Amino acid sequence: MAEDARLTLAFVEAHPGDAARVLERLPTAQAAAFFAALPARALAPTLGAMLPIAAGRVLAELADDATVALLSALGTQPALSVLRHVPEARRARLVAGLPATTAIASRLLLGYPDDSVGAWTDPEVVALPGDTAVEEVLSRVRAMHGTLVEEVYSVGVGERLLGADSCNKRAQRQQTAQHAQRALQPGLGSLSRGVCLCGLVKVANRCRQRMT
Repeated sequence: MAEDARLTLAFVEAHPGDAARVLERLPTAQAAAFFAALPARALAPTLGAMLPIAAGRVLAELADDATVALLSALGTQPALSVLRHVPEARRARLVAGLPATTAIASRLLLGYPDDSVGAWTDPEVVALPGDTAVEEVLSRVRAMHGTLVEEVYSVGVGERLLGADSCNKRAQRQQTAQHAQRALQPGLGSLSRGVCLCGLVKVANRCRQRMT
């Protein structure tokens, strides 16, 4: 049984979208039992990948403390998508149990009509200067405990949007750079841990050219 639990946990952590599709097809009580049996932090991405109305039905079967743990790990905007499908009386109780900053943002955004732009504003966007080192970006994201960050936005002068990048892609590029550093010959110099994203890509490309 313990081995089955470990395998199940590994699957939902690696494939939250696939797990969400399976859970959406299960009877609500069975899906709720699944969420009650595993750690909230590991299951939060799967809850966020479910259709909000299906996720809302699952939360209706869970105790308040288990529900608050899932919502806290999910992040504000994904949590609000689900909370809109929870009866108002219980919704207010759940919001009161969230961390203070999340609760304040939730009350504010829930005050907007569902079909308004304000209702879908994300208060936890990570926006950093375009020359921010990859390592610093990942460090900032890791420091946001209990918040699911999927994208990081690059901004320029006057906070003008320059682009967006997936956190997973940034992590992969950092790993590529570490491999590139080990492969570089002494004459090419070493790669600083604080290298910015554009510099990282250039070095990785040089490394690939030398190996082909």
